[in-house]
Amino acid sequence: MKVIKEKDKIIFEIPYWTDIYDKQDDKPVGKHKTLAGIIEKDSFGEVKMGFADVIDMSYKGKENQYSDIMIHWHGCGEEDFEKLCKKLKLDLTYFDNSLI
Repeated sequence: MKVIKEKDKIIFEIPYWTDIYDKQDDKPVGKHKTLAGIIEKDSFGEVKMGFADVIDMSYKGKENQYSDIMIHWHGCGEEDFEKLCKKLKLDLTYFDNSLI
């Protein structure tokens, strides 16, 4: 990730694709998207939205996992955030922690 300041803006530059490595000989064997959109309802019923890092699990034959939200999205509803993820062609995952 590259972080720069241009005039009155801070810009986070994140690669769209991340290499997938063969765990035995540490060579790239493919790519996956670096980020995914997350919509999470916490144990208090509050909805949080943002972008999380995608964790490749293909080497274990499992679905990818996601980090916690690393860039929170404020100022729009779920529908607008869903549209943004679709426009950016990012996967969108929903977590409902209110049931825990």
